[in-house]
Amino acid sequence: MSIKVFYGLNKKKLTDEFIEQINDANQNSKASRLIVVIPEQFSSYYEERLAMDKGFMRVEVMTFSRLTQRLFDIEYIQRSNSINEIGKTMLLYSLLNEDYIKLDYYNRSRRFPGFSVLMKKTIEDLKNNDISYLDLMKLIEADNASDISRRKFFDLSKIFEGYLNRLSDKGYSDQSDAFSFLCEHIKNKSSFDNCIIWFDRFDSFTSNEFDVIRQLMLKAERINISLCMDKNYAEDAAFDKSIFKRPTLTYNKIKEESQNLNISFFENKVFDKKEHSSKEIKFLFENMFNTNFKSSKVIPKNISIFKATDIYEEVEYTAAKIMDAVTSRNIRFKDILLVTGDISLYEMIAKAVFSQYDIPFYVNTRKNISDNPLIHFIISILDIYIWDYSYQHMTRFFKSIYSNLTEKESFELENYILKWGISGKTVWHTVWDYENSSYDIKMNELRLSVIQFLDLFFDSIKGGCTAETFANNLYQLTEKMKVSEKIEKLSLYMNNDEIEQSKQCYNSFIDILDQLVIITENEKKTAEYFLNILKTAFLEETVGVTPMTKDCVFLTSSSRTDIVDYDTVFILGANDGSFPMTVNYNNLLNDSDYDLLKENGYEISSDPKEKIDEQEYITYTLLQSPNKYLYLSYCINNTEGGYLFPALIITKIYDIFTNIHTLTKEDIPQSYYAFNLKTGFNLLYSNKQSIHQYCSGTEFEKFFDSLEDASGLTNKEMSDLIFNQEITITATMLERYMKCPYSFLMAYGLKLDERSEFEYFSKNLGTLKHIVLFDVMNKVCNYEKEYNYDEIYAICEESAESISRINNIYRRDSILEYVKKRAVLQTAETVKVSLDILKDEKLKPRYFEAEFNDGQQLPAVIIENENVKIKITGKIDRVDSTFINNDEYFRIIDYKSSDKDTYLYKIEEGHDIQLALYAYAYHKAKNANLTGMYYMTVKEDYVEISKTSDESYKDNERVLSGYSFEDKDQSLFDIVNEKNIKKRKIVDKQIAEKIFSSLEKTIIRTGERIKEGNFEVYPLNDNREPACKYCEYKNLCGFDSSKGRYRVISPRKDDEIEW
Repeated sequence: MSIKVFYGLNKKKLTDEFIEQINDANQNSKASRLIVVIPEQFSSYYEERLAMDKGFMRVEVMTFSRLTQRLFDIEYIQRSNSINEIGKTMLLYSLLNEDYIKLDYYNRSRRFPGFSVLMKKTIEDLKNNDISYLDLMKLIEADNASDISRRKFFDLSKIFEGYLNRLSDKGYSDQSDAFSFLCEHIKNKSSFDNCIIWFDRFDSFTSNEFDVIRQLMLKAERINISLCMDKNYAEDAAFDKSIFKRPTLTYNKIKEESQNLNISFFENKVFDKKEHSSKEIKFLFENMFNTNFKSSKVIPKNISIFKATDIYEEVEYTAAKIMDAVTSRNIRFKDILLVTGDISLYEMIAKAVFSQYDIPFYVNTRKNISDNPLIHFIISILDIYIWDYSYQHMTRFFKSIYSNLTEKESFELENYILKWGISGKTVWHTVWDYENSSYDIKMNELRLSVIQFLDLFFDSIKGGCTAETFANNLYQLTEKMKVSEKIEKLSLYMNNDEIEQSKQCYNSFIDILDQLVIITENEKKTAEYFLNILKTAFLEETVGVTPMTKDCVFLTSSSRTDIVDYDTVFILGANDGSFPMTVNYNNLLNDSDYDLLKENGYEISSDPKEKIDEQEYITYTLLQSPNKYLYLSYCINNTEGGYLFPALIITKIYDIFTNIHTLTKEDIPQSYYAFNLKTGFNLLYSNKQSIHQYCSGTEFEKFFDSLEDASGLTNKEMSDLIFNQEITITATMLERYMKCPYSFLMAYGLKLDERSEFEYFSKNLGTLKHIVLFDVMNKVCNYEKEYNYDEIYAICEESAESISRINNIYRRDSILEYVKKRAVLQTAETVKVSLDILKDEKLKPRYFEAEFNDGQQLPAVIIENENVKIKITGKIDRVDSTFINNDEYFRIIDYKSSDKDTYLYKIEEGHDIQLALYAYAYHKAKNANLTGMYYMTVKEDYVEISKTSDESYKDNERVLSGYSFEDKDQSLFDIVNEKNIKKRKIVDKQIAEKIFSSLEKTIIRTGERIKEGNFEVYPLNDNREPACKYCEYKNLCGFDSSKGRYRVISPRKDDEIEW
């Protein structure tokens, strides 16, 4: 029995030495077993290397987890109640929800799923350092413990004790205790007698791992351990003494233990005979960790530093540099390593940028399954039950790629329920007839197809159920929805890595259900309980995939650098605080807690504060990876816009290479970023004049001419295709064009509409009022009878009840009932006031909702010249008229849900022409005389106007808002009641003719511009309300309201207008 430590300054050389020894032992050794133990991330490399030399047939490549798992499988394979890491987390959640566990410090946090995850990691950390709950109880009595520490450790000890008791009482087999089982197995069995074991790529061991090594020392023929260090570094005053702190402590501990066990101890220094391909990298490596470093004035060609404004600019530069290296130096993607201290942040950006450059890459990390679409789908099922079929959770369910709806059906259903405000179990189980069309039938079919799966499951868990019932029915639901089959068909939505992760997620989900049944008491629990315990498990479980191809760029964290050498290494995010690593506290213990433990004699191998001291060691091992090129980059701004500083490695490189130049994006030509059409398009789009200059003679030149005018159509030809030869428009369309031509094109040419969203008090309230108003006015105006308010209200209420669609909507909840009642009140008041006005006037309603179009009550308005023909259509809310001496006099009334007025200058400018156009349409159809055009607001209260000596200040309170037209041959007040109109808005009849003439010119001018394809971004601003304020397309046009060129219109008085 002996132990031998191999040490040296190069990890790769130490690994090569071990591979050589293993192959030699495989051929010549008579040892019972040959075992190599390595960290998890290096196992595939060892297996591949040994397989090349056929050593894999005899040598066992193991990790500590594999060692314990193999024993666990052998000893406990017959047990059906064994729990894994996820089971432990769920067990803790179950325990923390028991009322008999009395907590003080963590009482508010205990029921959150994330707390169970942190508690499990805390218990694991304590067990790895051989600290029991009794030790925590002792700390409570320590003199140096603060009151907060006492409260905290008291709660931790209670939870720790309760967790161990729960394991013991239920007879659960905990895999984390397999280290103890393994030590006992090694001691009492002959499995490891006379074997040879190699421990490679470790720099330290936990207490549990060291216990295993101690037992192996007594059994194995020889144990070999590699440590990247120089045990004599302390004798070199110029060398940084903090680099090899951890491996040196490990070395001393192994040596001391061998002496205690009276086992032969040997050591062997492995010299680094490697010749660096780059003298610059060699020079950097030799001086980076030397306090008496040498400086060089040489400008390095193989080392560069890039300063980026933000992370996207940094990753984009990296992608361009990778493509340049692959194309110009003829290397493979697999020869390139990317290293960062924050892999989660850079992974998202790299995924977006590298896909544009067609760079295959693999992320060396495990992903939490809680972010996977499959897990979101499963959680949404329970959320639907708990949150009573809310819009948010229903859409998350049926829009998932695992639902039984197609993508088109899911979007249609979402738009429908959003439009009609559908939410709640009752509404989802009621027939939908909101549109009074066949579309309702289609939506009801989709509704039934969604809830048919959910209802059976929800019935099974209603009122609570056991874990076994819950797990079985949830599994059956996923089977009925064919989730496992759909995962096999995800190639349309995901890449191969994502599909593999989804498969692993589904397997993990099944395992979690198994663990749920094992650890949960056989009693009924609520759906909320099961949802939270599943969320706890999902937060804990992770999945990882192997690269789909070997030829890919390797993206890894600085603490998980690969075992092989690379031609080129990129260090991304070399910023202070994030490189070489970020220090995270992934359990409930903080710095003061660890200090308290160490002050009271407990050895801690996982103190996060000590990881700060490891950073130079990580940098040291990382700089062994590049053979030829080393590229470093850092950002000066974080994702929130805060300022960042470069990491220490950047500062040291500046000290070593005093003339090194820091690159920025301004130093790099734009063409450097163009490696395909996707990456060159931005260059093409933003700088057309110089595109040929940049890419002349390259393979991309052929794309540019075709992209200058992809359609080959003129603006006029495109307009003809969209609007046809005869342009058909309405008043609203004309106003939209005058306010902004681009907005008109988006709304009526391309027909880009925002999704309709259900609103309680605006759109639906206005719709209801208009429908009831016209229905009631048609009824009451056909009878020569005076109605009082109560009678009018009853008719309005009856009208609202008779409309099935409206009735269906407004009976859904109390808020909608109130909205309906309010609309009926406002409509009844408007009808009463309208009847009062008509009672004292000669004008009587002739048309309600009079449509002017082909084949309708009024003909369409046709205006044309030699260039364009325009057809105007529309619907007039109400036309009142009377005949005097065989001449017809009329007025136009348009109902509004909110107050509105009109102004002559807006009519002349063409952006408020609705009333004028309606009056023009009726005038052209009937050759009638216009007496007025008004807006009337549907509201609850109207101001009664009494006569005084001066009533001008009350003009704004008149019922009818708009213009009246005085005829010299016929007194206006013989036709209308002067109490109902604004006296200051009475104008001469000739103004009406000027309005009609101006309107014709506006329509012709607008039609010609539409015909020519003039849809420029040119919004109007009348100094009251700019057109951009409520425009739904302002995010598309790119118009900057702070700098943009508005078409400004200043308000003018009526007598200032030059028609």
